Amino acid sequence: VYMVVRNMDKGRAAVEQLRKELGPVKLHLLQADFESMREVLGVAAELKGVRIDLLISIIGTFFPGPFKMASAQEQWPAAGLTTEDGLEQTLATNFFSGALLALSLVDQMKSPGSRIIFMIMFARELASRLRHRGIDVFAVQPGVVWTPVHAKMDRSHYLAAWAVSGSGLFFGQTQYHGAWSTLYAATEPSLSGKGFGYFGPNMLGLWHATERQPGTKQARNPVTCWRLFEETVKVLEEIVGSAAMPPVPGNPDDAQGAAPLKGNYRGAHKPTATAA
Repeated sequence: VYMVVRNMDKGRAAVEQLRKELGPVKLHLLQADFESMREVLGVAAELKGVRIDLLISIIGTFFPGPFKMASAQEQWPAAGLTTEDGLEQTLATNFFSGALLALSLVDQMKSPGSRIIFMIMFARELASRLRHRGIDVFAVQPGVVWTPVHAKMDRSHYLAAWAVSGSGLFFGQTQYHGAWSTLYAATEPSLSGKGFGYFGPNMLGLWHATERQPGTKQARNPVTCWRLFEETVKVLEEIVGSAAMPPVPGNPDDAQGAAPLKGNYRGAHKPTATAA
């Protein structure tokens, strides 16, 4: 098992805790800050040649202090919230880094039944591009979980902060239970060959081994997922350059004679110029 961490001291402590609980397991630490796409590619380079059976490409962070958007006079993203690549910090860490890591490592997933765990819309489109390889791509959400991340919450809007913190404190699950949906998607044998699935809690966020439908119409729309995937690839290629960009699996519907669904998007749903 390879674990990527920002802080090696915390990573070593986590490894020691796991070895105490599980015995002499083989755990390897890699260090990277996933705000940086350069460091994501560095992790992929360190893993070159390693056979990968399971990739949990879920990277998350919570930046302390108020959430600040750019004003009308500022160029977005706002100054102070951007990464070295010019991305907003949360988007860079929580989304773009995971997408780039998955694309960088997918060619090392050779075994039938290999799995990738990532975010819903990108995962759904990636699954359609990898189905012929026998790679499943799943998305998960943890439900209501009480973790130390709540201590970083902006409390200037105290009613909203109290509502979120209170729901987590009184109804939230432990971190152990919050990991169930991810572990289920990663290890449940009956899911092999499914292609795509979204797993998370029902029952007020307290029951996890459940397949769900995404809550928004955009996430249920394959055309929207395709469009998000394509735009994500464009952004990543602009950042890392075409030479460093990993190969991007093609969608079978993007070949000549594309499915009507994609054709409808490229025709009727494309923005068109209108007279002023």
